[in-house]
Amino acid sequence: RKSGILLLNYLGEILIRDFREAAVNISEHTMLLNADGYWLSSPRPDDEWGFMYNDGHTFAKAHPNAWRRILAGDTGQFHDEKGMFSYTTIFPLLHALGKADADGKDGSPVTDREYYWKAVSYVPLRELTTTPQNFFRQYQFLYGAILALLAIASILLAHASVRHKQTVIQVEFERRFSNRLEEMVEKRTQELMDTQAEKDLVVKQLIQAEKMAALGTMASGIGHEINNPLYVIMGRAEAIRDEEDVDLCRGYGQDIVTHSKKIAEIVKNLAGYARPADEHDWEPVDVNDNLSEAISMTRRSLLSDRIEIKEDLNPVPVILAKAEEIQQVFFNVIRNGIQAMREKGTMEIASRQKDGRVSIQIRDTGVGISAEHLGRVFDPFFTTKGPDEGEGLGLFIVQQIVKKYSGTITFGNRKSMGTVCTIEFPVGENKERMI
Repeated sequence: RKSGILLLNYLGEILIRDFREAAVNISEHTMLLNADGYWLSSPRPDDEWGFMYNDGHTFAKAHPNAWRRILAGDTGQFHDEKGMFSYTTIFPLLHALGKADADGKDGSPVTDREYYWKAVSYVPLRELTTTPQNFFRQYQFLYGAILALLAIASILLAHASVRHKQTVIQVEFERRFSNRLEEMVEKRTQELMDTQAEKDLVVKQLIQAEKMAALGTMASGIGHEINNPLYVIMGRAEAIRDEEDVDLCRGYGQDIVTHSKKIAEIVKNLAGYARPADEHDWEPVDVNDNLSEAISMTRRSLLSDRIEIKEDLNPVPVILAKAEEIQQVFFNVIRNGIQAMREKGTMEIASRQKDGRVSIQIRDTGVGISAEHLGRVFDPFFTTKGPDEGEGLGLFIVQQIVKKYSGTITFGNRKSMGTVCTIEFPVGENKERMI
């Protein structure tokens, strides 16, 4: 006579244990659900493994609106009248078989993706409103230190904004004296050619003004870059508040120090870019290092995750130049390409040695340049952007810097879509000849 059923779930127990250990600091909020909305792991043990009895007690019934939104995507976060839900999708069959490509590109059967779990974090509405208040009261000093770092970044951005406004006012003042600004700039440029020192001073001021303008457009992306470690700091500080284990508290404290240093490094890089070029002689410059730095700054300012930047940097000889000016050339061209792609597309950046010159190509999949505008891209104050997106000085400044180092820069349209910019600098050029 049958007296019962014995179920052995050894491997499942290990998986659930690892899941709980990974989310130990937020265990009261996290849960693991199967595709039918039953709990595999829950803050309430009574909720778990209901699918084995088909008792109908599911997350899907407890939160029907939230469940529909969770099923609609692989990962995301949203708020509703009950609180905040964060979720991601796990494909256990793919991972069990060692198939890292979750898109099925490696030839895995579709059924491997049809079997999935949902890892969900749920924070009730009442905790969303009370937890920050308690945190701010108990950690005012830490919060003050974070605000100080943000204040430094704000001061730099405010300074950049003021300089940018001053440049705009100056340009507008000059515009009132002539309906044909291109003729006025050409005449002024001819006058500056008679005095090399005066020309160098004007170009230097324009370079600095363009830096300030670029910092203004980077503000949102840099704010996002600072927010990421800031959230980690806040989370670790909250964990310290509730943790009694001294060793764990030390680990959380180390995390706070690490991410605080990351914020400080971002602010330091921002200040370094905003600083005027030093008055020093030309020196050997690694083009690839400057390209990598410009790409890094661009990625920090991106607000869209649908823009992909691909790098193909080959070993190239050094050139004689000022590193900060070469970096600004690359940053301005890359930023123009990113803006042309309108938050979606691919940029390819490559460097190589060609016919005794260092050659850099920057390709984007943006809207391209019309034939009527292609010959005017380096004209000062010429722009096809809106009134708040630039003054048309970026590429003019880039051309001046490239010419200063006996280089060349050209723009052309790709056969399919987008623009290609080619920049070349001489290798082994005599420094005195270049000056």
